[in-house]
Amino acid sequence: MKGLLDGQIGVVTGAGSGIGQAIALGYTGQGAVVAVPDVNAQAGQDTVRQIAAAGGKAIFVAIDVTDRAACDAAAASVQSRIGPLRRGDLADTRPAGCGRCCWKMRSCRPCLK
Repeated sequence: MKGLLDGQIGVVTGAGSGIGQAIALGYTGQGAVVAVPDVNAQAGQDTVRQIAAAGGKAIFVAIDVTDRAACDAAAASVQSRIGPLRRGDLADTRPAGCGRCCWKMRSCRPCLK
């Protein structure tokens, strides 16, 4: 059976634990390839291992969402490793640190002036 999200890319900030991890696992369980940006490298890499063990595909990207340069570097890393985000791809970017979107994608929230 084909997954509902086959061919999609997902980016889930804070996917090292909690709701973010559950979302990342859900996306990959439906066929998406997911980037796991998190400030906690050990937790983020553990999520990637769990996804791989379940047969999914994910990459870890170190990020501090309160640091604009780190956000830019993480976005570039994701794009070079799994491809650019396209219309219809998935982005769950609710960073705990600042409450603002810092993820560079096609339609970022207006807080990125």
